[in-house]
Amino acid sequence: MTEYMLSPASGRVIRMEEENRTISIFMHLHNVHVTAAPLDGVVKRITPEKGNFKPAFLRSSDFNTRNEIELGTKYGDIKVVQIAGFFTRKLKCEVKEGQEVAKAVRMGKICFGSRVDVSIPEGFDILVRKGDKVKCRKTVIAVNNEKKIPNPKHQITKKSQILMSKFKTNLSLKALLVKFYAKSLVWALEF
Repeated sequence: MTEYMLSPASGRVIRMEEENRTISIFMHLHNVHVTAAPLDGVVKRITPEKGNFKPAFLRSSDFNTRNEIELGTKYGDIKVVQIAGFFTRKLKCEVKEGQEVAKAVRMGKICFGSRVDVSIPEGFDILVRKGDKVKCRKTVIAVNNEKKIPNPKHQITKKSQILMSKFKTNLSLKALLVKFYAKSLVWALEF
């Protein structure tokens, strides 16, 4: 069965680092600035760091004030880093160390233009590219390519399994199906 990793923030993918498998998402002033859990897990560590307040779309914002949330998942540890931007002076973390979080559950908020970096665990294929727009809790940013049993809360339907097995050899069609399934799942959850 396949596990999907959801976007932890809404915005535009501005950077992808292949060596440490990190995606940077810039949140413009008009984006919703909520941070959500991309996978089920347990909050292992929260590390706040003081720093600068440079515009979040610049590489120099790597030294801005940040809040690093490390999640332990069944696929390994991942990091969701809230980074303050030029207008932002406040990062809100709404989870505590040791707390269990489900995929898509709100973990915090950043006020105004800022950035979120998320690390992708080994065994996941990244589906987004630099320049793509993503939506918090809605866009699938990565999919597990291993044969691990997912959490029963997030099992996909039998019909989706059959459709996905037909497209095993064609990854681009599979990626389209994954995105379609994720959007319909979110639509169904909204009602």
